[in-house]
Amino acid sequence: MKKRFIALFFLLLIFSILLSGCSETITETINSEKTQTSVGTYSLFRTTDAQEYLSFLENFDETKFEIVDISTSMSVTGYGSNEFYVVTYKTIE
Repeated sequence: MKKRFIALFFLLLIFSILLSGCSETITETINSEKTQTSVGTYSLFRTTDAQEYLSFLENFDETKFEIVDISTSMSVTGYGSNEFYVVTYKTIE
């Protein structure tokens, strides 16, 4: 059990070192409720505006980038809307 814990600890340590070494933030632009962030070859676009989301997808350059994931949330509560749209994409090498 102790050997398994030590192996897991070193695995997590190596993984965190690799991620911190590769996590150079290139660009971050915040415009009202729109965020675009790049880390390494991966980028994230987040907005709460459906029109900005659709515009981003319509103007997405598929020759330079590949969409990895699209997430949406249309949650409306008594306190307001938590609606957001997120596109994760990476640079094609």
